[in-house]
Amino acid sequence: MAPVQYCFSIVNFQIKHMGIFIIYWVSVVLLFVIGVIQVIIKAVSNQPVKSGLRLIIVSVIMLVIGAGACAVILSNLNIGH
Repeated sequence: MAPVQYCFSIVNFQIKHMGIFIIYWVSVVLLFVIGVIQVIIKAVSNQPVKSGLRLIIVSVIMLVIGAGACAVILSNLNIGH
């Protein structure tokens, strides 16, 4: 494959998958915000806050996984080599 074609294939791959990354990070933020709102509303009305805490925990786990994946992608590490 010619170098120019290779560069265009990499750019095309990145553009196609950029939407997935954006959707992922938006979902992380939404889960966190919804979880915080649920915790506040349920704490004020003296209801259990377990569902809100679950959303916050899931969003933090997704944040850690996503940040790790971004670090690997940005640093060009070859995992397994």
